[in-house]
Amino acid sequence: MPHLYRATTGQSICALSDVQLQQLKGALVEESAEDTEYFLDEDTLEYMAEQGVDPSLIQLLQAAIAEDGSLDVTWDA
Repeated sequence: MPHLYRATTGQSICALSDVQLQQLKGALVEESAEDTEYFLDEDTLEYMAEQGVDPSLIQLLQAAIAEDGSLDVTWDA
């Protein structure tokens, strides 16, 4: 099962379903095929919501960025 982490600390954010991971990857820009890191802020989350990303995933991400206003995340499968 895929998992989402804070890129800077490795702290776990949440487990992802395969569908949620595909939605995340589909909504955000990857620098390369091997890229697993994304920058998130409120504007990014708003865009993701407009793209139809799972609302429960967006809520989890909003809670994760609430402390600093932005967040670099990474995932593994």
